Amino acid sequence: MAYLHGQGVCHRDLKPDNIVVSDNGIVKLLDFNVAKRSTKNIVGGTGLKLWSAPETRRALSYSEKCDSWSLGLILATLLSGQFPCEEASFEQRR
Repeated sequence: MAYLHGQGVCHRDLKPDNIVVSDNGIVKLLDFNVAKRSTKNIVGGTGLKLWSAPETRRALSYSEKCDSWSLGLILATLLSGQFPCEEASFEQRR
């Protein structure tokens, strides 16, 4: 992710289905169909809303930091074994 952001790319669809780990431990990201050149004012939809940052669901402008939110949710889910928030509460905040 740091490499992508360093290249000016915002993935915008980080979720467990789009991350693979090779046999030798190399992590790779998949599915760049909604990736966008990173600016400080990206507007528009992203991938699966469950893993998306709140500002992307509210149609506000956002930056590549939305990828950090998604990665944080993924890591919290991996560490705890459950999604850290109730899915229903995300839908209510849209």
